[in-house]
Amino acid sequence: MSGAGPRFIEDPSIRASDIRFAIDYLVTPPYVDVERVGAISVCRGGTYTTNVATIDHRIKALISVTGMNFGRLIRKPFREFDPVGNM
Repeated sequence: MSGAGPRFIEDPSIRASDIRFAIDYLVTPPYVDVERVGAISVCRGGTYTTNVATIDHRIKALISVTGMNFGRLIRKPFREFDPVGNM
C-alpha cells in the first residue's frame, strides 16, 4: 500500500490492488451492506476499476466514465494514437 503518499509510478497492477484494498476497508464497518457495494470511476481509474470489477465480485454495480480506449493507448505510443481509428 502507498501509505497515503504519492508513489510517482504508473503500474496498473498496483492501481488495481489499491482499489481492492479500498474495498477491503469499505466492507469492514457493520453499517455497510456488502451486497450493495458499487464503484464510480473516472478517466484512467475507470479502466482500472472496470478491470477489478470483472474479478472482484464484491463490486455489485459500476459506473465508469472513460474518454478513450486506454488499452489501445497503452499498446501504442501516444503520438500514434488515433481515437477514432481502428484498433
